Amino acid sequence: MKNYGVFNIIFSGICFLYLSGCMNAQESTSSAKTWSIDDEGWIVTKDGKNVENRFFAIGTWHVPGYVFTQEPEADSLAYVQNELLFKKKTSPFNMLFMSLGNEKEYMSDKIHILNPFSPILHGYLDRIESLPDSADKDYYRSQYIKKRKPTIPILFSISILR
Repeated sequence: MKNYGVFNIIFSGICFLYLSGCMNAQESTSSAKTWSIDDEGWIVTKDGKNVENRFFAIGTWHVPGYVFTQEPEADSLAYVQNELLFKKKTSPFNMLFMSLGNEKEYMSDKIHILNPFSPILHGYLDRIESLPDSADKDYYRSQYIKKRKPTIPILFSISILR
């Protein structure tokens, strides 16, 4: 459980910085909505009628079946298929953690948080020769991580600092 605590602290920090940036950007633009923090610590928006709404973000950094890529789709059919798959699989989310350069136009209705988490994780796992590189590699990678929970956060911290 200690590993989840470290992750939660890092995740909370990233969300706080992002939302702080949103609040600063909101102050600099004219809009009917304003951002503030209520007595319970929630980020709230207030519309022109002074109605407060709590801001709630649900994020993911993996979309099952969808491959994030910096390359454009090969043709318009592939573009439409990827767009439909992406929209279907991300419908419960309003925020995505993703690597820089993987953004597509059809993702514009989501909040993007750009981070190096996935490339660091996959770079680390790619260097482990005992892990297979077959179609079911995700299963073996997840089992490897589950067996080594205590060391993974330390490796990420070291990778980020380099």
